[in-house]
Amino acid sequence: MTKKITAIQGEFRHKIKVLDKAKNQLKKEFIGIDDIIDELIDNVRSWYTMNNVQEKPAIINLWGLTGVGKTSLATRLTELIDYNDMTYRIDLGEKQGNMSFRQTIGDLCEGNDDDPIVILLDEFQHSKTVHGPFRAEADADDNRKVWELIDTGRLSFTSWRRGIFQLEELRSKLKKLMLLGVKVKEGLVIKNKKLFISEMDHYYERGAPIKFISPGEYQIIMEMAGKDLGLELFSDVEKKLLTLDACGSIDFLDSVIRIAKKPHIKDFSRALIIVLGNVDEAYTMSSNYSADISADEFHRISKKITVPDMKRALRERFRDEQIARLGNIHIIYPAFSEASYREIIKLELGKINERLKEISGISLSFDESLVDRIYDEGVYPTQGTRPVLTTIGQIVKSKLSLYLHHIIANKITADKFHLFIEKDTLVCSIISRGRVKDEIREKLVSKLHKLRATRKDERQAIAAVHESGHAVLNIVLLNKVPELVASITSDSESDGFMFSRNKRCYLRKDEVIPKAAMLLGGIAAEELIFGPNGITTGSSSDIATATSMVTTMLKKQGFGPSPILYSDSTTEESRFYHNNHDIEEQVRAMIEDAL
Repeated sequence: MTKKITAIQGEFRHKIKVLDKAKNQLKKEFIGIDDIIDELIDNVRSWYTMNNVQEKPAIINLWGLTGVGKTSLATRLTELIDYNDMTYRIDLGEKQGNMSFRQTIGDLCEGNDDDPIVILLDEFQHSKTVHGPFRAEADADDNRKVWELIDTGRLSFTSWRRGIFQLEELRSKLKKLMLLGVKVKEGLVIKNKKLFISEMDHYYERGAPIKFISPGEYQIIMEMAGKDLGLELFSDVEKKLLTLDACGSIDFLDSVIRIAKKPHIKDFSRALIIVLGNVDEAYTMSSNYSADISADEFHRISKKITVPDMKRALRERFRDEQIARLGNIHIIYPAFSEASYREIIKLELGKINERLKEISGISLSFDESLVDRIYDEGVYPTQGTRPVLTTIGQIVKSKLSLYLHHIIANKITADKFHLFIEKDTLVCSIISRGRVKDEIREKLVSKLHKLRATRKDERQAIAAVHESGHAVLNIVLLNKVPELVASITSDSESDGFMFSRNKRCYLRKDEVIPKAAMLLGGIAAEELIFGPNGITTGSSSDIATATSMVTTMLKKQGFGPSPILYSDSTTEESRFYHNNHDIEEQVRAMIEDAL
């Protein structure tokens, strides 16, 4: 072992222990993302232990749906490795303000060059540089310098501090005084002293030498140009000024101001940059706000997203060379599973218990019925934890003051509140030494629970017929039993749905008409049960999906008579085939065959 290795091994081992401890703590605080935490820690390790050998910033990208805790995870990690005071969060969705790129980078550039820091580039999706189907250049904004930071870690900046304007005002006043006859020798005023004293905002002792540039300006001079002019101490500045006449003094101020206004290069090559963003283009299900689709299904789909998928999605927002600058460390958050949501709910209720016990000495317990109700009311799989936390606040937190007031007003001794759901009522058992002393019952306003309740009316009957049509054909034609068939939903825009998982990621030519038939199964079932004139509105999305699927297979996948790439409009590029009439007739015929 070399002497150099021996010298650094103690610090190295300490940092490895800190990272391992941080990893274990993060897994306790963040549910359902153990793989994400492992990957994050693995990629932080090199920077944390050896950032002094970096030539460029270390870049880690965290992508995911909204509300999955990307920012919270990154922030908590910096706290656990004691980098909280050296972490700077930049909100790229904020164009002005304290957390905007322009303001935060300005603050960063005033710091010491050699300090390793962490920069969190949050809401990164808002810094897009291309838009539209033809990837047109987006309007430039202050965020454009972020790419310079990511690529080399070096930024060119101009420090427009208040001191510059102070020196400019001083220079202007000294020029006027010189024109009015003030004479200077070796930095001291020797003629028209009364005029000089009357115009300057300084106190001068009677009989003392009057300096043309006051010592009160020395600090600003050193801050603005001390390094460039070799002036490290007040005495260095004074020694320089006491050799100058009036013209020389003003020339000296000119050089200080010129240096202060000159762009500087700030080096962030030792930084860790964590890019945080929501890339909806990769999470194809992200626009579905339904609370009725299984969280496990969203989790399963999101787990299939790969780094190439993410890079393709990023092309919707950024140029290819910019995507290359982001590197290859892309950590992709999955959507939460049902089990993860339930653990998150229990974790949050546990935190409420800790706070309640700290404030009042009373603990909070609950059973699975409360977790079930919070899950049913709060989980929207594509929106992460925020709706869940809001629901916990509505059902549990808002009631705590009521319970405390009740025991105080009625002089009840209690050491525990136990919560559970009984039908649509939240019950709080007030317990002392294991015995129930009282109960408080509160009717719950359960909006989603009410919306999902069976109505047994005409509307639900129609939805049942319609969705059964999809389900039967899914079984008979596609040989797949649906995961879920619903004749009532919490979505005001949908009366029901059938959900069936695709067994394969591709479609064969001989499956196009059976697939279209399944999509049209709802309207066919309505006609079968209610008669040709009894079909109802509500099949527009089915018809659109079937038509789009068949059209795509024929126009773009070569399933028609000729393997030709057809255009969708006359405005598209000349490399497309624009005679759509024949292919659209085939689409019509296939849709009719499917029906």
